[in-house]
Amino acid sequence: MNNRRGILFASTVVATVLTLGSAAFACVTFMGDVEAVGQQGSTRVVGKGNSHGYCSTGRPKTAAAGNLSQSITITARPGGCNDPAALKSHKLPAGTYETRFNNELAYNFDGTYWTMVQNTGCFLSDNAGTTTTLGTFPINSDGNGSWSGNLGTLKQDPFYATALTASNLCIGLDGKGMLMPYQLLAI
Repeated sequence: MNNRRGILFASTVVATVLTLGSAAFACVTFMGDVEAVGQQGSTRVVGKGNSHGYCSTGRPKTAAAGNLSQSITITARPGGCNDPAALKSHKLPAGTYETRFNNELAYNFDGTYWTMVQNTGCFLSDNAGTTTTLGTFPINSDGNGSWSGNLGTLKQDPFYATALTASNLCIGLDGKGMLMPYQLLAI
């Protein structure tokens, strides 16, 4: 009987750790200063460095944009934020980051800023059916790195943007990264 309790307890602990680990990566800590340039638009965002949020001076005012085959370049560098409780300076840790695209309504434009729709991140397991991994790239120990590519073939029919909507273009590694608006255009 004690052996069964031990196995049950160990199984519960493992399940809890796995759940917390996946939840931690579902919410990405926004770090650094990241720019995404598409052939028909660009955006630049700065994270708070210690939470899933943009610095008040680093919120997206524009969206990167292009069609499926047009090139996209993402450049990451160290950033900083003077908001209360944010990190004054921060950078993405060194490592190999994934670039992902969540092909669904993920941002709305309010006339000034692009605001992310809740639960539309590229690393949330619920979005696996709409998220495509585009590639990987290195971030060095100084917090600098870049990726170039295109959206290519998506997992489902494309969700094309309107003037006021965008999808999610993301970079991430172990719960750290950045999310930004990308407008997939039909032409």
